[in-house]
Amino acid sequence: MGFEQWIRYLVPGYVALAPLIFAIVLLPNKYQMSQNPLIAALLAIGPGIGFVVHQIYMCYHEKYFLTSPKRPVIKQIIGINNEITAQEAHRAWDYFFHDSKTNNKDLFEHISRCWYFIHSFRSTGLAFFFGFSCLVFLLVVPCFQDLKTPAIYILICKISLFSYIIASLFFFWKSKLTMRFVEHLEALIVHNHEEEIERVLTTIIELR
Repeated sequence: MGFEQWIRYLVPGYVALAPLIFAIVLLPNKYQMSQNPLIAALLAIGPGIGFVVHQIYMCYHEKYFLTSPKRPVIKQIIGINNEITAQEAHRAWDYFFHDSKTNNKDLFEHISRCWYFIHSFRSTGLAFFFGFSCLVFLLVVPCFQDLKTPAIYILICKISLFSYIIASLFFFWKSKLTMRFVEHLEALIVHNHEEEIERVLTTIIELR
């Protein structure tokens, strides 16, 4: 696994786990012996949690975005041939896009890298949302209040809560900007290669 793949899982994982680590640090002294093992365990499973968060996002992405008729490139391809479904339009785009790797490798790699950042931004934003949920839980559950936590830690928790909201919105906003850029590139590709895509669509219809 490359360094960027590790970063893709490490960042969401530790972002989601940070509130739990913070809660363990605040455990009463009688649990002090358990603090280090618990923190070590959370640090060890960080990449795994990041992978789970990323896969949750990818499941949503694949189910509700890739073949959605509202996706600009899918809508544009359906406009070339109204007989096809959104799933067939996605199949045609997927085939043509990956086939274009041999024709314009630089453009293919550029768009693929943009998608990499979109997925990373959104999975990180989702991790911030999960962390936000953990912080809300820590602020409202009675057991947390019973720990007689110093006011400064409650304040830190509330500041972290606000920071998590801002960070989550920032990452989703950043992914939206990148998405718009990619959608424009995809629209240009379809516009400049309508004949080739139409031939692919014709073949898909014949193979039904």
